[in-house]
Amino acid sequence: MNVLFVDDQSSVLDGIAACIHFEKLGIERAFYASSAAGALERLSVHPIDVVLTDIEMPGEDGIWLIRTIRERYPESLTVMLTSHADFEYAQESIRLGCFDYLVQPAPPEEIERVLQRAMQYLYERNKRNQLYEVGRRMQTGAMELLDGVAMNLFSARKEEIRASLELLELLGYPVAEEKHARLLMLTFEQFRRSDTPTVSEKEIHKHLAQALKEAEFSFPIVSLSTVNHEKQFVLLLFSALEDVPELAVDRLHDFFERLCKAIPKEVIRCFVGGAAPFKALWSEYRHVRDVIDGKLEDTGILRWEYEANHPSAADSVYITGSGARWRSLLASGQHRILMNEFEQCLEQIEKNLTLNKAKALCDLHQRVTHMFFNYFYENRVDMHELFHNQYSYNTYMNSYTDLYDHYLHHWRYAAV
Repeated sequence: MNVLFVDDQSSVLDGIAACIHFEKLGIERAFYASSAAGALERLSVHPIDVVLTDIEMPGEDGIWLIRTIRERYPESLTVMLTSHADFEYAQESIRLGCFDYLVQPAPPEEIERVLQRAMQYLYERNKRNQLYEVGRRMQTGAMELLDGVAMNLFSARKEEIRASLELLELLGYPVAEEKHARLLMLTFEQFRRSDTPTVSEKEIHKHLAQALKEAEFSFPIVSLSTVNHEKQFVLLLFSALEDVPELAVDRLHDFFERLCKAIPKEVIRCFVGGAAPFKALWSEYRHVRDVIDGKLEDTGILRWEYEANHPSAADSVYITGSGARWRSLLASGQHRILMNEFEQCLEQIEKNLTLNKAKALCDLHQRVTHMFFNYFYENRVDMHELFHNQYSYNTYMNSYTDLYDHYLHHWRYAAV
């Protein structure tokens, strides 16, 4: 993306040049002009995506420049910069079709936020335009097209991978052979096993996109989802700007929790794989598939589960009031007291004849696991160091089916 800053004060332009992190924002070139005439000269020579212009300048002012840009370069976005916090200027910016409106002196952080929003808008506009062109030429639906194209990324044949990458680029996705993507696989039990599932494939795709948005996975993070022959959803997350995306585990878990809330009657499992280059995604895809099928154990593959049938409010009354207290005990290092309360909770589950024990154990397991994982993350502890061949991650995640195992594994965590 190229940007142009227009201001008759050289000190303002120098300050912008020194304070804005253009490379971090993914801006290729920044141009500067001290007048409307100079700005038009830059626009006639270079493709400019965003123009940020001062309003009050000698000669032709910023209002005239914005009108002229709208007529001659309608694809360029304009941002009005003014030293007057007057609502009339905001109204004028809307009337002129400006992308945004800033009051001078605007701090660098605010200018960067506007530029990032502009990049998001341009990216989505470009993808829409390219998708429309491909759809016009191929006369097919975007979802069906993407499913076939994306599944070829997991092929062992290099020519199929390259063909998929070329078509995805045409669709507006910033992919490349060397660029890395994080692979997640999700299973929806009713969708997989029922002939009349409560949610359709199209609806699940929408829920995935909405949950990512709510978990703040926005530009430059880009997502691509598809469904394999086993009716498992494969989600790829990658960066439009960097070769390897930075995706924190807690944000990924937040996405999963939001997805579960959106489909509360489903049984959902999420397997989080590693980051692999597009040219070798087939290897990571098969690795995660082997973990899902039970052919392989790998503590590096995170696994989260959501059961639709949680205990009722009456069944889980002994758990609901404990969350904040348990977090406090864990943070203050009072592990013995914490374990005593775990024991009491498990004893209540064992003695309560009317309680659905399987559901109660599952609920308790999820709450405690979430508490410990958050604790490890906040204290920068690598939770995978707790697991090894004799005590695997999958063994722990399946421990909620038995009271003794449940006690044993949670005691191990609290003792650490």
